[in-house]
Amino acid sequence: WKQDRGPNGVNVKNSNILRYLSAKETMNISVVDTYNWRKRQIAVFFSLVFSLMNKNRIVISLNSLSAYRVLRLINFMGLSSKTIYIAVGGNLFEQIISERWNLKVYKQLRVIFVQTNKMQENGKLLGLENVEILPNAKFFNSISYRTREESDSVRCFYLGRIIPEKGVEMIFQVLEDFERTGDPRLEVDFYGPVDESYKEKFFEKVEERKFAKYKGTLDFNNSESYLRLSKYSLCLFPTFWDGEGFPGIVVDCLIAGVPILASNWNHNSEVIHDGKTGLLFRSKRLDDFRQKLEFLINNRELLAEMSRNSLAEAQRFRAEEVYKLLDRYL
Repeated sequence: WKQDRGPNGVNVKNSNILRYLSAKETMNISVVDTYNWRKRQIAVFFSLVFSLMNKNRIVISLNSLSAYRVLRLINFMGLSSKTIYIAVGGNLFEQIISERWNLKVYKQLRVIFVQTNKMQENGKLLGLENVEILPNAKFFNSISYRTREESDSVRCFYLGRIIPEKGVEMIFQVLEDFERTGDPRLEVDFYGPVDESYKEKFFEKVEERKFAKYKGTLDFNNSESYLRLSKYSLCLFPTFWDGEGFPGIVVDCLIAGVPILASNWNHNSEVIHDGKTGLLFRSKRLDDFRQKLEFLINNRELLAEMSRNSLAEAQRFRAEEVYKLLDRYL
């Protein structure tokens, strides 16, 4: 179980699952926190082994490589049949193939939970019949549709880890194009933790762009964060990160009633309904990104319609309902 410090997708998802399980009065839960495990390897190892030997069910939620290491230990101890593996990200089965991991480790698990239909299909192509779909989900209070203030500019935001692989540079390029032509209709606020290796360059870019601002991180345990996002007209998500699965920010945008302009990358076409809750553009294609963005800026009524669709779609991802699927295997 990886409880990373900071607001990243793995940490948020694990916290929500733990919240759901902890609400069950008859359940006795212990958590092995693998954060910064290299500096406390012995303590983590013995804590892990003790927990594995003393529980009726085991839930593993780690990145693919770390999970494989733990699952091999579980397989060696003969505990696979009582292990629930919640895969992180969207490329588990591609990694199994490319890294030549032992399929036996996965075949004997009680269940493997993935986030999308495409992932389930890829698992079955490997002969894994124990793959089920558990989409991303959040605990939230519904908010009502908010009419955006009439303005020439469209207020947009980016939400998530701030790294080049999430398409952040593409956003800056589009902002530069708008500013160069004297078009003032685009404003972008950035939310999320900035990767250390990108921090200097990112803040230089923010300083260069008149209509770009960094607004820090958001705590989605607080409904005020969703109300804050609901004031925007559009989320920009031009990601091309290899590990993208069912991004938690998609659910966050649905809850806030904000459409998403996203790259057609990995599983995005499955979790963002093109033309209904957002628009998809060709991955890594700046020209298509810019064209779709200009189309939305010029069609405010479509943005309003997609906003209402998003609020309705959010109801499908209530953690209280989605995580009931876990009960079958517990």
